[in-house]
Amino acid sequence: MRDLSALLNAWRAYPPDRSPRGIIREFPATIAITAIITTTSLATRGMTETRYELLLSRIGMSYAEVWERDFWHLFTATFIQSEPGIGLGMLVLLLSGLALTELQIGTWRTVLTFFTADWVCTVVTATLLRGLVHLDIARITEGFHDYDAGSSAAGVATLAAGIVLLFPNRLARIALALLLAWNVASIGIIELGTAMVHTVAVAVGALYAQVIWRHPIAPRLPTSFGVHRVTDAQA
Repeated sequence: MRDLSALLNAWRAYPPDRSPRGIIREFPATIAITAIITTTSLATRGMTETRYELLLSRIGMSYAEVWERDFWHLFTATFIQSEPGIGLGMLVLLLSGLALTELQIGTWRTVLTFFTADWVCTVVTATLLRGLVHLDIARITEGFHDYDAGSSAAGVATLAAGIVLLFPNRLARIALALLLAWNVASIGIIELGTAMVHTVAVAVGALYAQVIWRHPIAPRLPTSFGVHRVTDAQA
């Protein structure tokens, strides 16, 4: 994808199929992942604080557990949030990041980006916190050992990847700088582990776009446009 204008021009030239069937056909990963995470998160909405803490201890994880026998929690923590239910902000993050990325690199690449980037972010953050925990600072120790969960790191990484793929030059750097600045600033506001993993997610998403998906389908017009997708090599 060269820039936003290319996408908008293509969109105007070949209006997409806006019917439910057309939307499902073009964004299956966005719809499926968002639906699954929303359903599992809403299932916890009526839980008491005590019951939810017990759930977090079973399928959530602390960063300390990355180095322990309960490492498998890494694969379940994405599907519930740090608090019962799911917020509107999380839904917006998931939909925007997944849709922007799926439009450019396709369904399976988007699924791979969403989940593997989340795992990479968790491992990197756990490594950073493990190195800092020896400073014996209460906030760092809590961030390393407290149970947490959520889809935000996966969403931020996917959104960052989508931004870089869409804006490969100056606009990407500006957008990423703003996103990174926001997450760095949040380190002093929200829980340390959460703020750190979000900051790491910006870098991981950008890395995926620049290294792994360096040559996306360009532009990946929805199949309902009635045109063939064109690869970089063919352009």
